[in-house]
Amino acid sequence: MLRYVCAICAICGAPALAQPTHDTATGGEAESFRDSILRYYGFSQAASDAIRAAVVRLEIEDWESQAGGVSWDPSAKTLKLKGTQQQAAVQAFARVWWDVKQSSAAETGRTLAAEVAKSAVLKKEFGTLNGGDLFAALAGWTMGRYKAGAHALPKRLRKQFDPMFTGKIYRTPWYDGGVP
Repeated sequence: MLRYVCAICAICGAPALAQPTHDTATGGEAESFRDSILRYYGFSQAASDAIRAAVVRLEIEDWESQAGGVSWDPSAKTLKLKGTQQQAAVQAFARVWWDVKQSSAAETGRTLAAEVAKSAVLKKEFGTLNGGDLFAALAGWTMGRYKAGAHALPKRLRKQFDPMFTGKIYRTPWYDGGVP
């Protein structure tokens, strides 16, 4: 049973980080892509370790595609990415983190949704989402740069992301004109 399916990530059109010799990547190639995303976008060591432990099987369906579709099946510990869009990967890993680490996910989700509703910009972008979907979408919107920059979150929201992100990224996000 799939718990999370996201196909709204077609914003950035990120290039592939590597080019395997076949269409579907699993194992070492997919793990290398995962580790690059976790490092480039400032996932904390604790979050990176939890994501690696939670996702036993990572599949990238098409390395040539910039598609942003994602499916996450926590019971099978399987995460499938349609392509190599980096924003979709950040969102997917954030959703995994949410599912693994949020012991009071329902309460945290309500708090997050209430705080987003207080920001006109965030409400317009994310007002229909809640819980883990909202957390993942905000993570993809900030691309790890959640304390500063064009997509910085209001201070009242940042504490939700402090355990997952370090705030230090090693790539210019797509929204600041970087090559995503």
